[in-house]
Amino acid sequence: MQQLTPSARWSEDKVLLVFDLETTGVDVEEDVPVSYSLVQYAFGQTVFEFHQIVDPGRPIPPEAAAIHHISDEIAQSFGIPLASALTQLLDALMNASKQGWIVLGMNVNYDLTIVDRACKKYLGNGLLDLGYSAATLDILVLDRHLDRFRKGKRRLADLACVYGVPTDDSLHNSLVDAKVTLGVLLAILDRYPEFLEVTTSDIDSTMFSYHDEWIQSYNRWRLSRGEDPLSLRVWPIDPKT
Repeated sequence: MQQLTPSARWSEDKVLLVFDLETTGVDVEEDVPVSYSLVQYAFGQTVFEFHQIVDPGRPIPPEAAAIHHISDEIAQSFGIPLASALTQLLDALMNASKQGWIVLGMNVNYDLTIVDRACKKYLGNGLLDLGYSAATLDILVLDRHLDRFRKGKRRLADLACVYGVPTDDSLHNSLVDAKVTLGVLLAILDRYPEFLEVTTSDIDSTMFSYHDEWIQSYNRWRLSRGEDPLSLRVWPIDPKT
């Protein structure tokens, strides 16, 4: 009988919702999605993939379009209205929370905070208002903790290279990024099987601990250079300041 890999053992009784956004910019209080993708990974296999372009109802800054290649023309021709997209996202993420699924992303704190703020602004209620409580995993947070002394950048393309996950030139397409994010998670679990000991109910507290550990270390470095420290974050969604 073939022995299961650590990632296969970990995922055989779990459902994950992988989530990724492309946006108009990086301001969590003001920017909104121009595309989003969801990948459902259940009991060791991908069972659902979904990609949606969004018309944000505002001009997309050229610097953002240069990264994700969604222009105003593409968004207006193929995108659904922002309110419709936010409703779909809110429904999917709250369903994951209610079903006890794990939500996975790359720098997912940023994506979830964008969704929370935009839903609050355009729909009246955000994720925090509705009690979002899904166990939320982040491959960036995991990698920073488990391989903390590795030099170099830690963008998604960098993590894919480190963990041997195939990519192509279409990174920054939200569906491609979501699928690569899932591949990186499984590779991390195979390389660091000690994470398998973390139960689903302990994922959020573990992610918060890992993230807090990193930001405290990073802030010591910033202070040593005379730079202002970054603000501490609440996991997995930053409360509105």
